Amino acid sequence: MIRSYYLFMMETLFHGGVPAKGAVELLRKMQEKGMPYVILSEQCGKPREELAANMNFAGFRNINAMDIYTSSLAAVDWIMWHSPDKNKAAMIGGRGMRDAIVKGGMVIDHVSPDWLFLGMNKTLSYVDYSDALQVLEEGAELIVTDERRIQIKDGIHMIGNGAVAHMLEYASGKEAVSFGRGSERFLKQAMKYFDVTPESLTMVGTDFEKDIVPAIKFGMNTVFVTQGRSIMDLGISDEVHPDYIVEDLSGLAK
Repeated sequence: MIRSYYLFMMETLFHGGVPAKGAVELLRKMQEKGMPYVILSEQCGKPREELAANMNFAGFRNINAMDIYTSSLAAVDWIMWHSPDKNKAAMIGGRGMRDAIVKGGMVIDHVSPDWLFLGMNKTLSYVDYSDALQVLEEGAELIVTDERRIQIKDGIHMIGNGAVAHMLEYASGKEAVSFGRGSERFLKQAMKYFDVTPESLTMVGTDFEKDIVPAIKFGMNTVFVTQGRSIMDLGISDEVHPDYIVEDLSGLAK
């Protein structure tokens, strides 16, 4: 164990309803030793209470909703900090996004919003996305909470929310304000929310570009979990490299 506070992306610990190898044992050991951690997630479909319940059901122990900080929460916190007078938001996303917007003090408004929150919704049509474009052309700013270019379900690559965001950016001519995995704003808001500094943090991640590189830029310690994949051609160099490399989370649980 390296530093006092650990950051995990949800996918590093728990993906597709299944805990990652060594994840359950690692968090249990950290809980026993009183070692604090934060779980970051760009999922907008479920409130964090439900995300925590799903992890506990899958075998984790005592995961609390307050241990989880989502990109939707980060976006709301950022808006209420920087532009509290612009508190009306239209949204494309799930219950987790709606929950974050409402509990964060903002108002759902699809008529004259200041912001358009964009998360994954697989039921929308061409007309729905054209309506979203209209909202942007009328003055709303685009907030992206999930930048996954593709999503994989049953081994099949499917269009992700990041691809949809690029479509709306291109159509509207507006650059999105990103709070997806690896974004500087997401990490900054997480640190502000939990009142921690980069020097006290260790990022544990499975995506070199989205987890490790941003953490290095902030000055955090980093642990790259390879999950058995090659580290060649990732861009690791003398200047940009993780402090530790492990194959799975069992290496940290020892």
